[in-house]
Amino acid sequence: MKVSYIHHSGFAIELEKSIYIFDYYKKEMPDFVIKAVEDGCKDVYFFSSHGHSDHFNPDIFGYENDNVYFLLSKDIEEKVIYRGWLDGHEGAQVEYIEPYQAMNIQGKNGSILYVETLKSTDRGVAFLVTSEGKTVYHAGDLNNWIFDGLDKAKLGDMKARYTREIDKIKDRIIEVAFLPVDYRLGEYFAEGPVYFLKNTKTTNVFPMHMWKEYEYIDKLKKHPDIQNIDCCIYDVDEPGKCWII
Repeated sequence: MKVSYIHHSGFAIELEKSIYIFDYYKKEMPDFVIKAVEDGCKDVYFFSSHGHSDHFNPDIFGYENDNVYFLLSKDIEEKVIYRGWLDGHEGAQVEYIEPYQAMNIQGKNGSILYVETLKSTDRGVAFLVTSEGKTVYHAGDLNNWIFDGLDKAKLGDMKARYTREIDKIKDRIIEVAFLPVDYRLGEYFAEGPVYFLKNTKTTNVFPMHMWKEYEYIDKLKKHPDIQNIDCCIYDVDEPGKCWII
């Protein structure tokens, strides 16, 4: 499995039969994605967790081909229709997906994906994608968004909503997880990732949504609540960086 960091929360994953692109919104698309689209040699799946401008870019429809599939959060649909972003892309294979939905998707080249969603604590969905013996989790904006200044009632509600979602996948075996590590949360930046890692069996963690504040990766690695969790946290500190896992 190859993992490539695109930008912010955008990543691409290459497997034997398929490629996933999560939450692309800018920077260069990896060469292996472009090659797969043009050659038709693998099934290419674009995932967009929600319509925020740092998670979705309609330019992805320019990669339309018969081996390319678009799985978009339901909240994106109205904007796509209103803006006419699919005009000229009538052949695009698009599915709009809601929280707590599960679907099987079979690609032209024989890939079979089982896609599940959770409900974001902000907007849209988080994705769980299982194929070729691997499960990948992309949080989108599902996180324990605890900001300084929130009153106790709102803090309690946020924590309850977040833990309720993660408890739905408790003890799941996950090979790769993309998790928000957002500096804007201050001392609470690790609350979401720590709860996720304590309650799932995740092997490889790729921090995201860092707004280029990459030093928070090291802070996460050194966080006392992470020390007894058996996982590998990668240094996602340069767009275009790739890992083979």
